[in-house]
Amino acid sequence: MTARGAAAIGMMFVSLVLMGGVANGFDQNDLVKLKSFNQCVNCDLSNANLSRAGLSGATLTGTNLIQTNLSQADLTGANLHKAKLNYANLNGAFLSRANLNQANLNQADLGGADLGGADLSVAGLSDAFLSRANLSGANLSGADLHGANLGGANLTGAILSGAEWTDGTRCKQGSIGQCNK
Repeated sequence: MTARGAAAIGMMFVSLVLMGGVANGFDQNDLVKLKSFNQCVNCDLSNANLSRAGLSGATLTGTNLIQTNLSQADLTGANLHKAKLNYANLNGAFLSRANLNQANLNQADLGGADLGGADLSVAGLSDAFLSRANLSGANLSGADLHGANLGGANLTGAILSGAEWTDGTRCKQGSIGQCNK
């Protein structure tokens, strides 16, 4: 490769980094849209740092939030239907009354998160870390909790009908607050 070709490749890489392309993983325009309108449907915000972000009531339906840092973010009442949150950091996040129906939270860190009254029906939570999470009154019907860590989690009033429990067994219909097998 000539010196001129190497310089051109180097300039393209620097341009991508500055525009938030390959290096960050998320689309900078999507981040601007979220911050401006509190919504971003089917966007790519993967790997973004949204720690402590105020996103109460945000609409993030179908959005790619894989490996995004949402620790201590306020997502109270947010719509995250079918969002991709695999490996996301939601430690200490506020997700009460959020719509996480059919969301993918496999291997996500939800330690100490407030999910009280959230809709997690048919959500993927396999191998998720939910230690000390508040799941009181949450709808987990049909959710996949296989391999999830629920140590110290509050499940008071949580609907677990048809959920796949941490050991791979299915919770019976009518399971509330505990998985009846």
